[in-house]
Order: sequence, then C-alpha cells, then structure tokens
Amino acid sequence: MKFSCIKIICLFLILSSCSSDDLYQSLILEEVEAVDDVTDVDEETEEDLEEVIDIDSKSTVSYPTDGIKVSTFGFSADDSTEAFLEAVNSDYETLIIDKQDSDWVLQPTTLVDVSNKRIYIEDGVVVKAKENSFTDLSDVLLQLKNCSDITIDGYGATFQMNKDEYDEGEWRHTLSIKGSENITIRGLELNDSGGDGIYIGPGTDTGSYSENILVEDVTCTNHKRQGMSIISAQDVWVKNSVFTETNGILPEAGLDIEPNNSEERLVNINFENCSFTNNNHAGIVLSLGQMTESSLPISINFESCDTSYNASEDNAYVESEIILTASNDSPVGGEVYFKNLTVDGSDWCAVYSRKRADAFYATFEDCTFKNVSQAGTKSPIYLETGSYFDITESLGGFTFENTYIEYDTDLPFMWINGAASLTSVQDITGTFTVDEPNNYPVNYVNYDSLLNINVSIDVDYLD
Repeated sequence: MKFSCIKIICLFLILSSCSSDDLYQSLILEEVEAVDDVTDVDEETEEDLEEVIDIDSKSTVSYPTDGIKVSTFGFSADDSTEAFLEAVNSDYETLIIDKQDSDWVLQPTTLVDVSNKRIYIEDGVVVKAKENSFTDLSDVLLQLKNCSDITIDGYGATFQMNKDEYDEGEWRHTLSIKGSENITIRGLELNDSGGDGIYIGPGTDTGSYSENILVEDVTCTNHKRQGMSIISAQDVWVKNSVFTETNGILPEAGLDIEPNNSEERLVNINFENCSFTNNNHAGIVLSLGQMTESSLPISINFESCDTSYNASEDNAYVESEIILTASNDSPVGGEVYFKNLTVDGSDWCAVYSRKRADAFYATFEDCTFKNVSQAGTKSPIYLETGSYFDITESLGGFTFENTYIEYDTDLPFMWINGAASLTSVQDITGTFTVDEPNNYPVNYVNYDSLLNINVSIDVDYLD
C-alpha cells in the first residue's frame, strides 16, 4: 500500500510539471508504442486480430488491414467493370469498393472459379447496371459460377438495375450463385432486376448444387420474376431479409423454391426472421412438381417469418400467402417446417396446398393467421386434391400445432377440396384457436369425410 501511494505521488508531480501539450505528446507516444507492440506478433496471432476487426457491426465497419480499394485499379463514372475484374483477379484477398462521387457502373459481370475473396462495399455505394448493356436475356449484374469462399459485405450499399429496360426475358438477375460454396452475402439492397433479386442454383454438371450459403440483412425490391429463387442447394441460411414488390413476369413470388429436375436437391434450407410482402404472387412458394420420390428428401425450415398482402388478382396463379405443391404421380419426401410464422393481412388464404399425404410432410407450429381471407373467396387454409381426373391416393400430410386464426368473412377456417378421384384425406392433425363469426367446422367438398385416415382436428372457437 505504501509503495502504491509513493507511485501515485510521483505521477502527480510529473504531470504537474508538464504542459498540456507535453502531456498530449506523451500520451500519443505511449499509444504508438502500444500499437507497435500489438503489430509485432507472429503470423497466427495476426490472423486472429484480422478476424476480430472484421465486420461484426451493421453500423460500424472496420476493414482488415490487408485490404485494397478497388478504385486503386481505376474508377470511371461511365464504366468500372474492367477495374473491378482486375481487382478480383489480383492477389489481394480483401477488396473494398470505396465510395466515389458517382455510382460504380458495371456491365454484366461473371466471376468463374474465383475463391478466397472478401469484398466490402462502403456505406452509400451504388453498384449500378450499365444502361443498354444487358442485351442478352441471361445477363446478370454479378454472377458467381463455381466460386468458393466469397464474402460480400455491403451494409448501406445498393445493387441497382434498370428494370424498365428489360422488356423481354426473365433471367437478368441481380445476384446469381451457381455451383458455388461457402458464399456470404450481407447488408445489400438489391433493386429492379429483369429476373430475380437472388438466384441460387446448380452449376453446369447434372446433379450439382450450391452449398453453404448465407444471405443476411438483405432487401430485394421490385424484381421482375422473383425476389429470390432457390433451385438446387444444400445448407442455406437466409436471415433478417425482406422480399417485396415482385412484379413483371410470372410467377412474381417473394420466394420461389423450385428445382428443375429430380436430381436437384433442397437440403437444410433455412429462413429466419424474413419478411415477404406485397408481391404479385405468393410470399412463399414451394413448387416441387419436378422432384420425385427418387429425389433426396427435402428439409426446409422457416422460423419467425412473416408474410402479408401478397398475391394480386392480376396474377394468373392461385392466390395465397404460402403455396405448397408436389408431383401427384411420384412426390418427393422430406419435411417442411414453419415455426412462429405470422400472416397478418391478406385477401386470400394463409396456406394453400396441393399435395399427396405421402409427399413431404408440412408442420406449422405456433403460427398466427390474422386478417386473412378478406376477399371472402378462399378459406384461411385451403387444401386441394392433386388431380381432378387421375386417381389420387390421398391428400394430406400436415400438422398444425397451436395455430391461431382470426378473420371476419363468411368462410370455414379450413376448406378441403376433393374429387371423385380422391381416395382419402390422410395424416392431418391440428390444434386450432379460431376467431371468426360463424364457428364453421372444416368444410369438405366433393369428398366424404368418412374416408379419412388419421385425421384429428381440435378447434377452440372464441366467442
């Protein structure tokens, strides 16, 4: 204790004898010496430090020290495609698209077999599609083909296309990921494509797929075909993202998960805290008619997502917030899981399905459907036979656990539409709390409920 007191007194005498400028210079020298001490480390520790100062905050960005500004390779307000590609093909792993006085204008840009790149885009940067340069129907603003270990961080940045130019076609995507792995996309606004905001699919080889993809804090607005398409992928996480105002060419969904053939896959596909609103077609579409029982079983999860006010009368497809379909002849197996899903506001169904009971199983747990069926034409849950002509072994494969439904139109909360060709309704269980004017039971059309197999629906009607 005595020694500590002596040190404090000595420090006080030293500080008292220094001017404020001397003290400031002394502190600066100490800080520089401390920085020198930190940077004098072995390579392993240096790599660890680099990770620490990576982008961990959505508002404050710190770039790794090994980065280089893309403008170093040249910037042109008219066209910076060459500079961007030169930067990507350089030995630098970390690239920074830095803010200039005007937009970063790019022609259609494809990266092939590129790996180990981190691309940071500064707040306020607009990466803009060059006008009148996307003449091919499949031109993409930024396409990753057979790439690996790519990170694109762009909090506050925008990818901007020119939708009004793209009269024909549906494939001029903003961001396309094909046959690639370990890809991270964060913080971007993707606007006004002539196709999809984000496309995730296979490479050129049959059965190929994209793998380990993270999309986080991304907003996709006003795309022509889909907000997002997933064709063939494994281990995908989409978090805290918004898909809205899709319109222009069918299907026009917020999200469309739709493989093109039976050899493609949908394994461990996850959406968390995502919003699907005001799209011309459904907010969420699982169109799995091209997959078969020989396909890998699917596994798709939605947690704490919401959909609202999707599906325009102008769209030719069925009106619903969520659509689930499968092949009627040879349906794919697996599971689809919705937890804490909210539908709050819709003219149409919350859920529409057309699938056999032995197709993928769909579970809805702790979901809320409010202010739905406002047009008075479709019940909140609408289940339809797979075919009105061919013999259909069953309709079903659902669990609705602790589902709350609230609406004020003259409709039953669940409508099951059968046909003479439907053999049975099977494997539907649920516990519902329903607030609607008439306390209608489940409505069966063109089907005798005595043929039901393993159907148990428990409803608590609120007064």
